[in-house]
Amino acid sequence: MLQKKRIDAGIVALLFLGMVIYMPRAKRNLITKVKEKYFEQHGGWILLEKIKLNQGFGFTIFTKQQVEQATNNFDNTNILGQGGHGTVYRGTLRDETVAIKKC
Repeated sequence: MLQKKRIDAGIVALLFLGMVIYMPRAKRNLITKVKEKYFEQHGGWILLEKIKLNQGFGFTIFTKQQVEQATNNFDNTNILGQGGHGTVYRGTLRDETVAIKKC
């Protein structure tokens, strides 16, 4: 009887651990999908194409990885300010200090 309780407790603990690992990933994936859907619904692709066409006129598109690297993964020590539409971070891109807003 005691052995069965230990096995049951072990199974419950493994299930709980699995949920603790799975839930944050599932939430991150859902947030990413919602952001992508919002981007598509609000003309994001059209704007992106227009920016690409006018790239010679001062537009540069940076990847998410480049922006994360520039801000040291949005480290709190790089926060310049916060507003209703996101947090502004100090970063360095192409040897220039820039302000990057994370929405």
